[in-house]
Amino acid sequence: MTDADGMRRLFRDEGLRASSYKLCYSLVWGPIAVFAQRGWGGVYMDPDESAAAVRDLFGQCADLIDAAAAARPRLKDPWRRLVVESRIGGGRYGWADGHGYTPLEEDRTGTVLAKAADLLRTGG
Repeated sequence: MTDADGMRRLFRDEGLRASSYKLCYSLVWGPIAVFAQRGWGGVYMDPDESAAAVRDLFGQCADLIDAAAAARPRLKDPWRRLVVESRIGGGRYGWADGHGYTPLEEDRTGTVLAKAADLLRTGG
């Protein structure tokens, strides 16, 4: 789905049978591209913990979008974009442009969305 302001978003769920499901969120807008996922459902997950993790994921994505909106006037190169991947078990972020991808950080703590938002707020 593309909004009037050019924000492209995709929500989907992926899984295999009853034991493994994940909720995936993709967003491309201005200076950011976000690909995030969290576990959701399945027989091995607590429903309350799953719901809390997904709420936290969307809260972090909203914070990153706010930081990108504030940073947009500074980030004028249409080919440069901060790419953030938040996967189950870790994530990474870095700058992508017409020359490729330059990784900035990879971690397993689940904080890449917050770190990427901080990078945009501090001038990246």
